[in-house]
Amino acid sequence: MSTATVIINNLQEVPVSIAFVNAAGQPSPVTGIAIAVTDSTIIKLGGPAIDPTIPTASVAVVVSAVGPVGSASLTATGINPDGTPVTGTLEFNVTEAGASAVVFEVGTPVLIPAP
Repeated sequence: MSTATVIINNLQEVPVSIAFVNAAGQPSPVTGIAIAVTDSTIIKLGGPAIDPTIPTASVAVVVSAVGPVGSASLTATGINPDGTPVTGTLEFNVTEAGASAVVFEVGTPVLIPAP
C-alpha cells in the first residue's frame, strides 16, 4: 500500500492518474477497480466511468475541492489475476484559498450637511 499527500486549496481541482504496477514498476492489469473518497464534503471525484470487468492497468480521475478545509483520502483498489487485492491511498489536504484581491464599493456622493 502506498501513501502520499496532495495539497490543494478550496478553489482547485487536480487530475490524478492511477496506475497498477508490479514490483518492477511495469503496468499490471487488474479487474474490479474501485475508486472512492473518504469524505465527500471535502473532495469529490470526477472522470469517466470505470468498467470493473475489463482488465486495465491505469485509470484517470479528477479530484475537486468542494467544501471546507480539511483532509480526505482517495483510495484505489484492484483485483490481481490470482484474486489478491491491491490497494493504494492518496491523501488530500484542502486549504483555504485566501484573499486574492481587494474590492471597494463606492456609494453615491452627497452634500456635507451645513454646520
